[in-house]
Amino acid sequence: MNDKAEIFVRVTVNGKRANIGIKRKINIDLWDNQNKKSKEKQKSHKESIDI
Repeated sequence: MNDKAEIFVRVTVNGKRANIGIKRKINIDLWDNQNKKSKEKQKSHKESIDI
């Protein structure tokens, strides 16, 4: 079984949505599905992305 999931970014501009795959993954045990964010605040899996 795969223990990692891809991370996507959803951007909305003028009511139009786009989902963008950022080619990064997170261990599913570290993902809080209810709050839609990482459970832990570690630099190793929280990185800034320049757009």
